[in-house]
Parts: sequence; structure tokens; C-alpha cells
Amino acid sequence: MRSYDTDDNGVDSGAAFIYERRAGVWYLQTTLAPDDGSIRDGFGDSVAISGNTIAIGADGHDKSGFNSGTVFLFSKTGFTWSEKGHLVANKSALDGAFGYRVDMSGSTVVVSAHDNGESGPACYIIDLDN
Repeated sequence: MRSYDTDDNGVDSGAAFIYERRAGVWYLQTTLAPDDGSIRDGFGDSVAISGNTIAIGADGHDKSGFNSGTVFLFSKTGFTWSEKGHLVANKSALDGAFGYRVDMSGSTVVVSAHDNGESGPACYIIDLDN
């Protein structure tokens, strides 16, 4: 059983905490959560950062069906992080868990899913610049 932070979106909805190091001390800068989060989304189960962009997986999110999963994108301007969009599988599956794991390099995001609706586990490679 996974356990996630609870915020205004409900029990086990999840959150991501952004820390900044100043003068050798870590300070909480902000807490991120999706605008449309809900209970048991698992937001923050996987996180990747590249430059001023963060990709945060919520493998229990229901945007494309029950537990289909979503990856939320946040970007930093100045000292402020804001939600800029989201990624979902092109063939979403119930309990697909898109966003189970996420990684980034530059503008390329790699996302895993437990089930793509046809052949089982899948890995998606997405270029955010295209």
C-alpha cells in the first residue's frame, strides 16, 4: 500500500515538495499539486526535472479512465512554479498507470505505463518541443 501526502484534493491524492538550497540550508519553496487532482491519484509517485521543467507522474489519475494515469508538467518562471499542461497515453487503458515512472533529459520525457490497452506494459518517449 502506497501512502501519499494529503492536500486539498483528497486522501492519497499526492503532492510534490520543491526545496531550494540557500547558504547551505534547504528551504521549502513551494508545494505542487494538480488543479484537477482527486483521491488516490498518487501524484508524485515519480518525478523528473530538467532545467526549469518538472514532470510529475500520477499513475492513479483518472483523466482518460479509471487509474489510466497522467503526467503533469510544471515550469518555473522566476521563483514561481506553475502547471503548464499534462501528458496522457495515446491509447489509455483502465488501470494503465501511465506515469508509473518518468524521466527527463532536455525536452524529452520518457514515461512508463503498466498497460497500454493492447499488449501490456509500455514506454512512451515524448518530445515536448514538437
